[in-house]
Amino acid sequence: MAVKNTLVTSANPLSHPQTAAQISGQRVKKIRSVVSIANGDSIGSIYLLGMVPDSATVIAVTLEGATTSGLTDCDIGLFDAQGNAKLTGTGFADFYADGLNLSSSTGLPTGDFGNPVWRAGSRAESGGVPTQEVWQDAGDAVGPYPAAGSTIKGDKYQIGLTLNAAATAAGTYVATIEYQAVG
Repeated sequence: MAVKNTLVTSANPLSHPQTAAQISGQRVKKIRSVVSIANGDSIGSIYLLGMVPDSATVIAVTLEGATTSGLTDCDIGLFDAQGNAKLTGTGFADFYADGLNLSSSTGLPTGDFGNPVWRAGSRAESGGVPTQEVWQDAGDAVGPYPAAGSTIKGDKYQIGLTLNAAATAAGTYVATIEYQAVG
């Protein structure tokens, strides 16, 4: 029996409603950084944890380290490439986490380095859309001419930790940002 090839020209192409960043096989990427908080670091201190591309869809942000006295209220949120807060709650960027207590580790899991892990969360836990890219989370718009009061999206965004309570001891944390991005 011979092989017979058939070409159908009236078939509709498959349509795929998802974008590349959402579910089409993008690898999970991680940024790891070390954050050193000094004894006496004051309210409003900001530690930038990592920079992600505008197309990033953040999966999770975690902090691993020993408890630090005084750090009863910390936020994790979005900043532009220059370090300016994008979304604010009580005056600080707190999109991914609001009110993390790094002075207590009761009931927390242990991480890669044998220390407690605080999970800052993801946009789904923050009330956002789980498949949005960071520029959308930041409330920015696509250019070239944004509506009045809007900001044109940048090509990179930073995720940062803000202290809302002063540190009364030194502490070191390993920050891990997990995300997917086009490209």
